[in-house]
Amino acid sequence: MTGDSGEAFLAALTEPQRTLVTSLVDQQRQDLTEIVQTRRTISTELRKFMKEDTVDKDKVLSLSRRYGELDGEISYYYCTAFANVAKTLTAEQKKTLLKLRNLDARFTGKGAYLYSQAIDMPAIPDTDSFFAASGFTKPEWVAPPTAPQPPR
Repeated sequence: MTGDSGEAFLAALTEPQRTLVTSLVDQQRQDLTEIVQTRRTISTELRKFMKEDTVDKDKVLSLSRRYGELDGEISYYYCTAFANVAKTLTAEQKKTLLKLRNLDARFTGKGAYLYSQAIDMPAIPDTDSFFAASGFTKPEWVAPPTAPQPPR
C-alpha cells in the first residue's frame, strides 16, 4: 500500500514538483553514508564498555554532534522540498493528495501509536540521569560481561 501510495503521490505532481521530491535521494546520499559511518564509530566506541570502564567521552560527543548536524541537514532537505511543492499545489492536487492519505481532513493525532495502532500513553521514566553525568563511565546497572557457560 505504501509503495502504491508513493507512486500515486508522485503521479499527482507536475514534473517540476516531482523533481523536487525525487531529487532528495541524491541530495541526502552523502549525508546518509556519513551517518552510517558515524553511527558505526559511535557504536564501536560505546562497545568498549563491555571490557573497559570508560570510553573517549569527547570522541562520542563530537561524533554525536556530527550525527545531529547530518540528521538536521537531511530534515532541512525534506522540509524545503515539500514546502516548495506545497506552495505550488493546485486545489485539485490538494484534493487528490488528501484522498491518498486516507484520512479525514479534520484528523488530528492524539495519544501514542505503535506501528500505526493507537495505544495507551506509556509512562516515560525520568531520563535526567542520562544527561547529568560529568563523564562517560559505566553505569552501575551495566552488568559486567560473563564468560559463556559450557553445555551440560
